Amino acid sequence: MFTQTIINILSFLGPVLCVLVCSMLPLLESKVAIPLGTQQTIFQENSLSLEMSLFYSLIGSTLIGILLVLLSHFFVKKLKQKKSKLVLKIENSLEKTSKKFCIQKKSKQLLYLFLFVFLPIPFAGLYSGAILSAFLKLKTFESIISITLGNLFNCFLIYLLCLAFKSFISLFLSVIIILIILASCYKIISFIFNKNEKRA
Repeated sequence: MFTQTIINILSFLGPVLCVLVCSMLPLLESKVAIPLGTQQTIFQENSLSLEMSLFYSLIGSTLIGILLVLLSHFFVKKLKQKKSKLVLKIENSLEKTSKKFCIQKKSKQLLYLFLFVFLPIPFAGLYSGAILSAFLKLKTFESIISITLGNLFNCFLIYLLCLAFKSFISLFLSVIIILIILASCYKIISFIFNKNEKRA
């Protein structure tokens, strides 16, 4: 019943809008958007070709990627100007990730940022990459170039995987969604356990 409701909503919105919106959402991004647009079981005769799904996913993810870099750089600067306990806590937790990259040369930082966005794995992508770029103290333009290229290669990698397993795109999409759900559950459980351990 729940699954059918989601299918009905997606079908009503149409493949183009679904791919554009999905490519802009955290966790989902192009790794879900590209195979989603081709689903005939959802969109029937309105389903997109793999190439068109790639095209719309590139548009959506590139636009949100640039916007995320601009916003993250702006807000991180604002956050660093304030010194409340909450702001410092958020800053320190994010900087734990960025410290591994800060010791590297700028060229390596840009390469790592590119790979961070390029690799289609949960919790690595446009959103995480944009926040990380702000804490690496890279210039906004450099971050946009690195993240945009990473996203471009990521989209083409997903496209090639879908093309190679064209007969199993529905299964491919299901596996990706399951992996995202499992990774999210793992992160939530780890966060709860770590919080309880600190209290203890």
